Parts: sequence; C-alpha cells; structure tokens
Amino acid sequence: MKVEILKVILLIALFVVTVVCGFLPVKLVSYSQRQTAHGGTTRQSNRKRYKHVFSCLSCFSAGVFLATCLLDLFPDVRQNLSDVLILYEVHTGFPVPEFVMVFGLFIILITEQIVLEFKEKNLEQADTDKKPLLHQAKRKQIEEDALSFKSDLTISGIEDDVSRFREYQTQVSTSDIEDGFSDSASEDSHYHQHHQHNHDHHDNNISKGHSQSVLRSILLTVALSLHSIFEGLAIGLAQKETNILTITSAIILHKCTLSLSLGINLSHSKLHYGSIIRSLLFFSLAAPIGIGIGILIIDLWDSLTSSLIQGLLQGIACGTFLYITFFEIFPSEFNNNKGRRLCKVLFVLFGFSVVCIIMFLNAEPATPIDPCSDRRSPP
Repeated sequence: MKVEILKVILLIALFVVTVVCGFLPVKLVSYSQRQTAHGGTTRQSNRKRYKHVFSCLSCFSAGVFLATCLLDLFPDVRQNLSDVLILYEVHTGFPVPEFVMVFGLFIILITEQIVLEFKEKNLEQADTDKKPLLHQAKRKQIEEDALSFKSDLTISGIEDDVSRFREYQTQVSTSDIEDGFSDSASEDSHYHQHHQHNHDHHDNNISKGHSQSVLRSILLTVALSLHSIFEGLAIGLAQKETNILTITSAIILHKCTLSLSLGINLSHSKLHYGSIIRSLLFFSLAAPIGIGIGILIIDLWDSLTSSLIQGLLQGIACGTFLYITFFEIFPSEFNNNKGRRLCKVLFVLFGFSVVCIIMFLNAEPATPIDPCSDRRSPP
C-alpha cells in the first residue's frame, strides 16, 4: 500500500510540474517579444544563454534515460519474460526481451512517421489549394488596372501611349500572371514592389500559421503524449520504491525539458490561448494516465499473466527511452545545435553517473546470479 500511495503522490507531482513547465515559456515568450519589440542586444544574449542551459538539461536527461533503460528497466524485463517462458515451458534461443524492447522502439517510430506523413501531406495540399486562388486574385487585379489604363489612353488618343500600353499588356500576360507576385511594371513599381513583398510575406505567415495551427498542435501533442503514456507505465509498473524514485526523477527531468519545448512551440504558433491551454493539459495528463494504467495492471492481475504484461509493457517503455535518447535528444543536441559539444557530453555522462550512484546505493540490491547453479554436470 505504501508503494501505491507513493505512486499517487508522484502522479500529482508530475502533473503539476508538467503544467508549470509548459505554461512558463508561454509567459516568457510573450514577455520577451514585448521587450525585443523595444530593442536591445542584451535580450539576444540572454536568449542564447537560456538555450544553452536548456540544451545541457536535455543532455543530462538523455544520460539519465539511457542509464535507466539499460541498467534499471531492462534487467527487470529480462527477468519477467524469462520467468514466464520457463513457467510456460517455452525453450528458445531467440532473444525475446531484446525483441520486445526494439519492438517498442519501432512502435514509436512508425507512429510518429505516420503522423508526420499525414501532417506533411495536409500542409502540401493546403499550399497547392491556395496558390491558384492567389493567382486568380492577382490576375483580376492586373486586368482591372490594364482596363483602366487602356481607357485613359483611348481618351487621350496619343500613339506613344497606345504602344506603351501594348508593352504593358505583354508584360502582364507573361511575367506578372506566371509569377503571380511580381511587379506590375507601372510608374509606381517601386512602391508596389515594396508593398507587395511585405503583403506576400505577411499573407504567407498568416496562411501557414492558421492552416497549421490546429493540425500541428494536435499531432505534436499526441506524439509527445504517446511518449508520456509509456513513461508513466514505467512508473506504474515499478514495484520497488528505489526504482520508482529513479524512474520518476528521470521522467521529471525529461518532462520538464519536453514541456518547455512544447510550450515554446505552441507560444510561437498562431493558436488561441484556450487552444494552448487544452494542448498543455492534454500533454500533462498523459503521464498520469500511464501511471494509473500501470497501477491497475498490477492490482488486477497479480499472477503469471501480470508478469507477462509487465514484461511486455516495460520492454516497450525501454524502447521508448531508447527512441527518445537516440532519435530525439542526441540528434537534436549534437547535429542541429552545434557548439559546446564537450560540455554536452559531460552532462550526458553526469546524468548517467547519477543513476549509477543511485543504483549503487540501493538499500535492497538484487541477488546476483550464481553461475554454478546453471552449470550442468557432465554426462
């Protein structure tokens, strides 16, 4: 009962921490935007400093996840699945625990790629659907200007102006209509070029922001929440207090950085404030839901079936940790965010060492396997 109470307390604490870390960048980004609007180079230096701090924290959480997966969770997966195979009298040399772990990695990989594929196709379709409308609007505007220009020329009756109109008409039919957003080649071309550039840039940002806002928030929140559910399963399925605290510390560190990044992405999008709140709350509830599922599985099936389910779900959680470490954190920090590489490596090693120290100081160490117990006597 003590373990269940600890899980409930950590469930509430994880929810509160995730909500706070998610709403913090929303307020900070809005504040920084107001400050940078007034100017100041110190704001840019502070932004770089904060980015470096978040990068180091992300590398630290990667080291914690790597050690938690390989040194803490995966031995439990091997023990649970090996016990199930022995009791079911299944004798095979196939590495079942390793297969389950990689299968969990593939589940997250395939799910996210399907979501991203759906997202990219919808965005490309939205862009292609909007371009003809813009071309038609530009064509109508050019034709109206041409007709008005022609009427003025016919009233004046000057031959040079008529020839100049024909040159203008050929420019309209070739360059302006094909490009859609080029200059109108009139006397006010400089003004129209400057105005049209700003107008097109503004329309492009608005179209991307409003067309992608709902879809991007849903897909991004669902993808991150899927990680959080399996991370919460690792807490809910743990049975030792030291394992629960170790896994929770790793998840809190990663959830803080992940929630901060989600809050930054949502704050830079064109979402309304209510949509941002719903997205952050949905993401914050994912890990507690996973913890609750893990608690229900242990309480309802305390048997061989429960050991099988625990082994499978913990293996999937291990695959999730590997995916987060090697597919998200490491590529993002060491390939995209260049600079201070040795500092990032030190933080990865520091996070790995923290978990190693916690496990080494475990009050109830696991009994080592006697190699002589499995040694068979020669015939």
